[in-house]
Amino acid sequence: MPLIAHACSDSVRANTGHNLPFTIASTRDIDMYLGEIRDQEGGSNDLAELVFKFGSYLGELLVRHAGARWVEPPAELGGWPGVELPGGTFGDPIGKAFKRVDNGPEDSVVSFIDVTMELARGTPKRRWFKKDK
Repeated sequence: MPLIAHACSDSVRANTGHNLPFTIASTRDIDMYLGEIRDQEGGSNDLAELVFKFGSYLGELLVRHAGARWVEPPAELGGWPGVELPGGTFGDPIGKAFKRVDNGPEDSVVSFIDVTMELARGTPKRRWFKKDK
């Protein structure tokens, strides 16, 4: 999977001149590129290989920055490889890339990476409301 992630970075550089440096901040660029695919193609069918590469890039970010590792998916999920976080949580960055293209910004890969990084750090979930005492 790291080779596919590098192929993604190379494709972006060749087509846009922009570098994807395998930083968490580059997730915003990936979200933008996936949004452009949605705007131009209407879905992931015609550019599935490219969307797969972007998902691999996202997974490699989690390997490098969250201590994840590439694994085969659980049997009940099937599909393509995903990542396993240090605590054992399975993540599907490739599936998330496809959802971003097919469903739009409500499936932002930025949010996916942010939440996954919190899970990897063991950060408690944010509370959006105060509980009455």
